[in-house]
Amino acid sequence: SQPFSSYSLKNPQTLRTVEIELDYFVDLNGLRSEYLRLAQESELWSENFEPKLEVLEFTERGVKIRVIATADNAADAWDLHCEIREGLLKYLQTEQSSSLPRIRLEGDRSSGKPSEIENGTDADV
Repeated sequence: SQPFSSYSLKNPQTLRTVEIELDYFVDLNGLRSEYLRLAQESELWSENFEPKLEVLEFTERGVKIRVIATADNAADAWDLHCEIREGLLKYLQTEQSSSLPRIRLEGDRSSGKPSEIENGTDADV
């Protein structure tokens, strides 16, 4: 009794997003270039949509990045999504390992010992 519209009948193209949380030291231009290369070389990529990499937010640990992958149908979009995610991970591991997420330790200035925030409490390391 509730009407709905299925836009996939008119345009079956499907968008998928890949979100990655990275350290603040990530080289966005390098990551964007690699993403564009991966998208353009993939047979699954739908050329009707320009590849896009966006910084979504700043968190207490780093930056959240989103890339958009688009394919001609849902199955290809899922495969492309996985392909892009794996390609970016490989790139980050080999070319920008310092941009992978990390937990920073801050030294206790009175004792000279590092401390770590763990489960909301300070714990000496």
